Amino acid sequence: MSAIRIERTHNRGLDAAKQEAESLAEDLTEKFGLKYGWQGETLAFKGSGAKGEIHCASDS
Repeated sequence: MSAIRIERTHNRGLDAAKQEAESLAEDLTEKFGLKYGWQGETLAFKGSGAKGEIHCASDS
């Protein structure tokens, strides 16, 4: 399986980063039927043919 890594810095803080990740996961769930859940500061998602993680931090 191919791996794609994207890193983005920000100055919005941890709560805002987690809200953005949650919003993205909700969109992916609606569009592609993915399942997701939080494990600490990491949002993990999985579906048919795709899986990944979004690591949230106060600055990235």
